[in-house]
Amino acid sequence: MLMATYARTFILIVAACMALYATRSEAQTTLKVSAIPDEAPTELQRKFAPLGKYLEANIGMPVEFIPVTDYAATVEGLAAKKLDMVWYGGFTFVQARIRTNGTAIPLVQRVEDEKFQSVIHHPTQQRHQQPG
Repeated sequence: MLMATYARTFILIVAACMALYATRSEAQTTLKVSAIPDEAPTELQRKFAPLGKYLEANIGMPVEFIPVTDYAATVEGLAAKKLDMVWYGGFTFVQARIRTNGTAIPLVQRVEDEKFQSVIHHPTQQRHQQPG
């Protein structure tokens, strides 16, 4: 039930994004989606397939998964408008948000991601005394 609610919300957001794309001078014909390459491209494609089919059926346009070679390629692809949506982790999203001048918008996150924390570790300087 909770997953269905997330899916409906996600579809509404994607539909809103598509409405914005439709106002551009040239109509977009394919929604291009990518992900940070934290797994083999074939595994990412396999995991994306059900979502891609679901989106195609609900937004009425083809959806294509675009594999990339590194994290920076997703950020640059989004900034250059060669990608429409990207599955990011927190840090890469921050990079994308900066690189796109704030136009990268987070849509959803996993429940377990709410518990993630960033920690900055700075070792204190310790004086070593010579045994005397």
